[in-house]
Amino acid sequence: MTGSTTGRFLVTTALEESRPTDAHLSAVWSDVGAWWGDGAVRSALQNFNYRFNRQPSDLVGDIADEIRDLVDAPHGRFRIGPIPSG
Repeated sequence: MTGSTTGRFLVTTALEESRPTDAHLSAVWSDVGAWWGDGAVRSALQNFNYRFNRQPSDLVGDIADEIRDLVDAPHGRFRIGPIPSG
């Protein structure tokens, strides 16, 4: 994520604090293992894996559920069926 006026990269830590990447690395460099073992970091990693790295046991069923949710959403985000005339 970028966002500083100097063009430096920022890192958002598991505790949701943003700071320059070099400051974050300097803060955890002496004991990276402790940082990885930190509860907030483990929780953030678990959340990331759940959202972006899941391997569902029923992929086709999950996709069908997602499509159903889109079709059944309020105000029909998607419409399935004939195009209304007029």
